Amino acid sequence: MTNQRKESGKKFRTVGLTDVHLALAQQLSHVGSWELDLTNLKDIDSNPLRWSDETFRLLGYVPGETDPSNDLFFKAVHPDDREKIRQAVARSVRDCIPYNLEHRVLWPDGTERILHEQSTIVYGNDGRPVKMLGVVQDITNRRKAEGHLELQAAILAQLDDAVIVTDFSGRILYWNKGAESIFGFQRVEMLGQSLHRIYPSDDSGQLQKHLDDARRGDQLRVEWEGLRRDGTRVWLQIRTSLLKDMYGGTIGLLAFGRDITQQRRETEAIRQSEQLYRAIGESVDFGVWTCDPKGRLTHMSESFMKVLGLTHAQNLSDGWRNALHPEDRDAIFHDWKECLATGTPWNRRYRILLADGKYHVVVTHGAPVRNEEGRILCWAGLNLDAERLK
Repeated sequence: MTNQRKESGKKFRTVGLTDVHLALAQQLSHVGSWELDLTNLKDIDSNPLRWSDETFRLLGYVPGETDPSNDLFFKAVHPDDREKIRQAVARSVRDCIPYNLEHRVLWPDGTERILHEQSTIVYGNDGRPVKMLGVVQDITNRRKAEGHLELQAAILAQLDDAVIVTDFSGRILYWNKGAESIFGFQRVEMLGQSLHRIYPSDDSGQLQKHLDDARRGDQLRVEWEGLRRDGTRVWLQIRTSLLKDMYGGTIGLLAFGRDITQQRRETEAIRQSEQLYRAIGESVDFGVWTCDPKGRLTHMSESFMKVLGLTHAQNLSDGWRNALHPEDRDAIFHDWKECLATGTPWNRRYRILLADGKYHVVVTHGAPVRNEEGRILCWAGLNLDAERLK
């Protein structure tokens, strides 16, 4: 008798400890369990229902304060999700299949959580269902994280800039629509491929240098010439950084690239034009000038600065404007602003104080320089001595 009691007590303590471990595991993992008897298949809601403590918590209740029931369960379920649960349970019992679904619950304090439920059916020896067993898990944080990642992915996918992720060997892990548009390679063609595919053959050593610099944590901001699918070259403004996971570990390299091919062409065309323009301008006494699209002086011929008696720095800081005759200054400023606003050619006469201490009449002509789309790139003009035009 004594031995039986000892064995009985030992068994009781073992079962009790297991229950404690199970309850602790459920609480830590936010996974609850439930059990529904199926003795009355005509009225499912009338059958006894049992919840684990964690199931109480997941539904917003305090364990033990009330008896579990289908009414209590559906009271916690979001009103818009109740019908789909009833249909899933009914279909599960009718067709003898498990159900697997997600639904929302509203806690008494108004907090909304997302739960995932999965069930299975236990059958008796006669083949009739006797119980439905289920587990429920809180997946709110996971869904929020997935939603955040999906939003980020949607944004990155739609950017006009190229967004590329690689491992440390240069193997491509991510390739967005911007990269497809810029390089002409589709995503399915580039995933798993090496960046060598978009590096010109004469720049084979540059890729390794870029990878080494990025691996050291150096944030690269460079202008780089890449290779399109059709063999043509494309200039990009590249910015790279290390890509890290949620724990701070480095998992790859992230690169953003903006297509600046047209900008480079325009800049180079302007540079070459200005070189030619300035060379011609020095053959004219009063010379030539250029301004940016907003009308700020970018160049004035040395010949004109000499007759003005101004240094290059003084001239660029509006020294020439100060040399205008006071009676002409306001009218010239007004007309110049109107010219900039309308994009019409500039043709004026004004008096200006030269290095000899006398005012001379200058005839100036100018026009906007436009690109193929009609956008003003700069202004260019010519100054002439009115005395020599007589």
